[in-house]
Amino acid sequence: MELQNNVEYLSRMAGQMGAAAINEAAKMPTQSLRMVLVVLIVVPIACAYPFFQRYIVAGLSVGSVKG
Repeated sequence: MELQNNVEYLSRMAGQMGAAAINEAAKMPTQSLRMVLVVLIVVPIACAYPFFQRYIVAGLSVGSVKG
């Protein structure tokens, strides 16, 4: 969120910084930054899931058994 907020802030304030800042703000990656952050968050979770799958399933099944 901090990275996205920084990019949005810089693009909003580019008008006050001058013509060169407006040109640079137009080049800033907004959607691609968002997609990169999604990949960086999802990949470690997806890679760790197979190692902890049996614990997750065991926890779900223990919680569903009435006793």
